[in-house]
Amino acid sequence: MKKSVKLLGIAAVVLVLVASLGSAISYFTTYAEARGGKIFKLNTTIEEEVYDWTKHVVISSNPESTPVYVRAKAFAPAQYPLDYKSAVDGDWVPGDDGYWYYTKVLQNGSSTTELLVHISDIPEEPKDGDEFNVVVIYESTYATNEAGDSVEADWTKLISNEEDSE
Repeated sequence: MKKSVKLLGIAAVVLVLVASLGSAISYFTTYAEARGGKIFKLNTTIEEEVYDWTKHVVISSNPESTPVYVRAKAFAPAQYPLDYKSAVDGDWVPGDDGYWYYTKVLQNGSSTTELLVHISDIPEEPKDGDEFNVVVIYESTYATNEAGDSVEADWTKLISNEEDSE
């Protein structure tokens, strides 16, 4: 008799645990979606030309694009250090994070001045297999708030290069 009471008690506890398991799982898998807000049109492109061991970088936006701030950074093999220079003094400035920042707002339909990325310590006689590929990435962030006022660049809010973002 005592065994059947114990088994009945254990079965009741297991039944309560199993019954509450569904609500616990649904608690951990619940999510919510939010929609709405302002749609920003963004379409920026990067143009790169290479001559004299220097990559000339210009970032442009199309006429329908939202005004943005831009920054750029270049990568090359470790044995070939890079030197940066702004084609127009003060238009591009270095940041502490390795990026070079365009100091002006890139308005819709306009382009940045050139950012010059030069490979230094070029070998006098390159060997077969030496790579001189310099990859430039750039990022942009909104330059206006909802009221249309100019704001400081907030690089924690990067934007993708899609025509319409929702």
